[in-house]
Amino acid sequence: MSKEITPTEYKQSLHQIVYRMSQLGLSQKDIAFATGYTQGNISHILQKIASQDSLSQYEVGHSSGRPANLDAEELELLKQELGRGAKAIGFPSEGWTRQRVHDFIQVRFKVDYSMPHISRLMKKLGYSLQEPEVVDTRRSSEQEACYEQKVLPELKKS
Repeated sequence: MSKEITPTEYKQSLHQIVYRMSQLGLSQKDIAFATGYTQGNISHILQKIASQDSLSQYEVGHSSGRPANLDAEELELLKQELGRGAKAIGFPSEGWTRQRVHDFIQVRFKVDYSMPHISRLMKKLGYSLQEPEVVDTRRSSEQEACYEQKVLPELKKS
């Protein structure tokens, strides 16, 4: 049974391979071709490893990425505000749309998120996408019943 490795473990082992290939005398261009890295990446990896005392002390760090625009406290406050409902915030009707959430965050927290990020943020806060039910207000239930009992069977016959 094979053990799955994390992305960081994979990167660590690939960097070790890069180092060993350089110790064998391969050029950075050849190592880059073999590993799929750019020559600049290879140079950077080898410099980082050389700054350590040995390969065994070298560890690939996890990039934390860009800092969040809203911290944990602000996200909790946003969740509480959304829980109050859209009408309580000042919208004319209940129900949150991405556009409403976007506008609220922009006014309340002075942060401008993209619409796809609003979707990810809502999912993170425990909300799910709700599709509104489309109802034709021009048709009555009597008309629907008549259609299902008389017209639909005639259509099926032909």
